[in-house]
Formats: sequence, C-alpha cells, structure tokens
Amino acid sequence: LFEKHGGSVPLPVMKNSKTVDPRDKQSTKVLQLETAMGAAIECFPGSTALVVPRTRFAPVKTTSDLFALRSDAYMLTHDHRVVLHPDRRGVPPIVKLDAQYKFVDAMERLIPRGPPSLLACKQLSVEGDLSLCEGVIIQGNVAFRNMGSTHLWVPPGVYMDQTIDLAQPPDSKLVASTPSSADQSSPEETTPYNFGAYYVHNLLRKPSSDLLAKLPFQAPSVAVGTESAAFRGYYMDNMIRTPSTDLLNRLPFSAVADSTQVPDLLDRLWPVYEVKMRNEQCNDVAIAAFRYNLRVFLSGHDLLIPDETLASVGELPRLEKLTVDPNTALLRQTVVLKLNGGLGTGMGLDKAKSLLPVTKDNTFLDLLAKQVRSMKAEFQADLRFIVMNSFSTSSDTMAALAKYPDLGSAEQLEFLQNKAPKVTSDGHAPADWPSKPGNEWCPPGHGDIYPAMLGSGTLDRLLEAGVRYMFVSNSDNLGATMDVKILTEFANSGAPFMMEVADRTEADKKGGHLARKKATGKLLLRETAQCPVQDETAFQDSAICWYFNTNNLWVDLTKLQEIFKANGGSVPLPVM
Repeated sequence: LFEKHGGSVPLPVMKNSKTVDPRDKQSTKVLQLETAMGAAIECFPGSTALVVPRTRFAPVKTTSDLFALRSDAYMLTHDHRVVLHPDRRGVPPIVKLDAQYKFVDAMERLIPRGPPSLLACKQLSVEGDLSLCEGVIIQGNVAFRNMGSTHLWVPPGVYMDQTIDLAQPPDSKLVASTPSSADQSSPEETTPYNFGAYYVHNLLRKPSSDLLAKLPFQAPSVAVGTESAAFRGYYMDNMIRTPSTDLLNRLPFSAVADSTQVPDLLDRLWPVYEVKMRNEQCNDVAIAAFRYNLRVFLSGHDLLIPDETLASVGELPRLEKLTVDPNTALLRQTVVLKLNGGLGTGMGLDKAKSLLPVTKDNTFLDLLAKQVRSMKAEFQADLRFIVMNSFSTSSDTMAALAKYPDLGSAEQLEFLQNKAPKVTSDGHAPADWPSKPGNEWCPPGHGDIYPAMLGSGTLDRLLEAGVRYMFVSNSDNLGATMDVKILTEFANSGAPFMMEVADRTEADKKGGHLARKKATGKLLLRETAQCPVQDETAFQDSAICWYFNTNNLWVDLTKLQEIFKANGGSVPLPVM
C-alpha cells in the first residue's frame, strides 16, 4: 500500500477546533489536523470486518465509563480481561455523571466506599453534590439529584426505576440542566476575518451581528436552493462547504472558491511549517505525513461524508459463528500493539491514563501486561508486545513496565508517536505561543500509528524478525485481548486489514460506524466529525448504522509496508 501511494496511506483528515492553550478559552483559536487509525480500512484493497461480542469492547473515555467499569456490571476473567457480566447479556449500563464529576478525584468522592451495584442497571444519572453510601443497588433507570448547596448522602438500599431528589429548593421545580451562557459561543464577537479564504479553506467562524444582518439568508436555518441543509450546519458546526455560484454572487463579501489558490497557499506556508518541525527534530516520515494532512485541509475539499454517498454494509461474519480451528503457531508471527499516548487530561490526570487503577491491585497497564504474560505461558509462544507512547507518557509507562522484564527490554517495548503543529484558524500559519511552547503542538490522532511505525524503524524491525500480523487496540480497552481464533481467521482470509466491529447500542450512537461507499463498494469508517449536521439523526440510529468500530484492528504488516512505499513514507488517511 505504501509503494502504491508514494509513501503514505490516504486516510481522511479531521479538523478539531481548539484554543492553543486548552485551559485558556480566550487564547488563539487553532485547528488540530487528525486522522483515525480505523479509516485505513478504505486504503487497503480487500479489507474486511468481523462482528465481535461486547466482551471485546470495554473502553474508558470518561469518569462515567470508569464508574461503570469498577462496578459489578463487569468482571475480571482468569486471563485478566475485564468483561461484561454474563447477566448483562452483552449490554453495558449507561452512566451519566454531571460535569462536577468530570475528574477522577471528584468521582472517587462520589463513591468513597466503592461503586454501587449496577448489575441490573439500565441507566444511572447523577446530578449535584452528593455521595453514595455502601450498599446502594441500582435497577432499571435511576437518577440521583441534589439541587441544594449542602453535600448529601444516598443511603443504602435498592433503587428501581425512580428519580431521587435529595434536596429540592422550595417553591421550585427540578429541571434538566442546560448549558450556561458562558459555555456558549456568542454571535456578537467581532474579529476581523478574511472571508475570501473561508471558502478556499473550508472554514467559517461566526461573523459579527452586523455582518449577519447583511447576509442574503437568515442564519442558522435558511432555505437557499439546495444549500438549505448545508447552511443550517455552517452556523451550528462552524464548518462550511463550497456553496453554489448563484449563492456566491449574492453574498455581501468576496468569496471566491478558486482551487488554484490552494497550491500557492501551501507553497507559502509550508517552508515555515517545515522549519518548525525540523527544529523540533521531527523525522522525515512525520513531516511528510503532516504535509499530506495540511495539503488535504487547504484543498478546500468537503471533508464530510453525507448519507447519500453511503450504502448499507450488509451482513458480516460473526466471531461466534466462525468454524476455523485456532492455530497457535501464528502467535510467533504476531505482535500486540497498544495505543498509549493519552494523558487522560480530560479526566484530570497528569500522567498516562493506563496508570489509572481499575481494580484494587491493578492499573490498566498491569492488566495489559498480565494478559500478554498469560498467553505467552499458556501457549508457550514468543508473543511480542509493544506500546505506542507519546513524549508525555513514555517515562511513567516504561517505569511501570519495568516490573515485567519477561515482556522485553525498553527498546523492544515502545516507540513514540509523532507530534504535529497546531494550525491557526485565521490564516492557517503555525500556532505561536511563546509562554508555553508545548501548546503549539498536538498529537495527530491514532492514524499516526502508521507513519510513527515507519519513522521509528519499528515496522522494519518487526518484519525482519518474521512478524507479519499486528493486533492493535487502545490501552484503555481491557476486553481487547489477543484471540487466536480471530488471528487464524485473519491469516487464513488473506485480507490486508480487518476491523472488529460490534452491534451498536444506545451507548454507541456517537461513535464511528462502518459503512460502504456507494461509488466503489469499499468499506469505510465514518466518524462523528465527518457527519453533516443534517444527517446526525440517521448517524445515531442503530437501525440504520448497524456496526460501530471497536478500534480493535488487525493489519498485515507486509501490506502496510507496500502502502508506505507507494505513498512516499506516509498513509494518506482522510483528514477530519
């Protein structure tokens, strides 16, 4: 695949709007250009997917996830996997903690004596300042609310299909919380804009109220020919697609969607980016990958994937129906790779999220290491284990793995993901933040695994050692263990790439889903950031979009090497 595309994998590119200093919402507005690892499914001819049970998907993205994972709705298996309790019948409980429990320390104050029983819980909501006593049992749909200013406790007992108002203010009715005005963007902000560039670069920021009054349509909802749904989304999502010539002629400003401007802009900006990256000692592969993402972004091409371009996936093979005989000899040609670059800052952590305790005696990383050790012992096979760390997680992670010397040396156990410059929203030059230079950089998304493997030499080393198959998953997904039956199915299929998917439930409606491209019939992954606003309802409907991506992926490394060589050292993933 690399050879075919000149050293890159053509992945979609996503735009993630941020501020250069995440803790300062008034700092410079920037964009993080990211790619998704699973999007490579459309880059490998002959890619496939396999439907797996929920036992192979137990990720932790928020404290609500961690709250559920620590409860009796999950159990620890003999081989150190955390899986749903059989009584859950494959459906996880939904936990919704309000914003004050966003950080781990606050969540632990909510359950100082351990989590409640969620074995029979469908959904638990918590709102307000409270704590749960030991012995709380949740069944069905339950909500605990404390709208008062005094910290209160939920007493022990069984709570079934009810809302408990612990302290309701006098003469008032309890209402669902809504975002405060401080959390909402104001359309009154008046920042000078270069509107001509908006259409070239596929970006639009909210204009001033004065300019809104001059527009030939009413934002945010307006019917202007076939652009009605698109323009409704512009003001909701801060994104814009190139409108029709007729509409351009009616705008009160110059907005020329001239694609010939893009190469000029890239040529003008790229030398600055290249110097910045080389000064940071980024390798050639990382630089080539970022240049690809920047070029796709500046092209002005619509990065969204509307429903009308997609077809149903249809029925897929299911793990429980496979008749293949597991071939343990394949373990000697296989590596287990865990993505471990996240700090968990969204949960209030300042170290690798994988170092967060899951059970009394084990962190995520402990369980991952013990899973691999268990398989090595059970099958007497030299199963390799690697983590992709970031500069922020490497030191703590490798110190924690030092107590498992049988897994390999530090050099064998890790490689580092790349970092990419943040792009300013206005003008698209590299972000500059002298007071905190580290804030000028960001991770380029999980899709960076491919150029990071190549640039670090990891891909070549694995191939030279006779490793052909790679199983990769997130370090916070403890259900994603090496499965010899799946490995055998993948090897026998001859497919270059296989994605594990699961049946979507209410809990998965915001995650990426699998689809087919009508034009080619190929499988593709559509993430939330790639869904037009007008298609969001269908996107979240599990009856329409059946399968979600678990981010458990299988890759034939020989085919990956071909993509790199064809794409000049990168994987041209879609930019999002």
